[in-house]
Amino acid sequence: MRYITIVFAFCILGIWLFNVKTLREVTSLEKELKIANENLEELEKELDKKIMFYDSKLDLDKIRRDMEAKGMKVSDGVIYFEIEE
Repeated sequence: MRYITIVFAFCILGIWLFNVKTLREVTSLEKELKIANENLEELEKELDKKIMFYDSKLDLDKIRRDMEAKGMKVSDGVIYFEIEE
């Protein structure tokens, strides 16, 4: 009976140590994930700013006038694809 108690105690100790180790690993991985998500948010904000800046500099009317001045025709009704039923 005494041997069974000692073996049982060692099993519980081993499980407890494994649990502590895995909890530490999970905690460190969660911290890394939080940092990566913060960096991702910052990069997405920067990308949005660059897109807005590009869109503000893009003057489609000027491009259209330049194309028409060079003799090109600009069409408003371009159909890129149609879905037939």
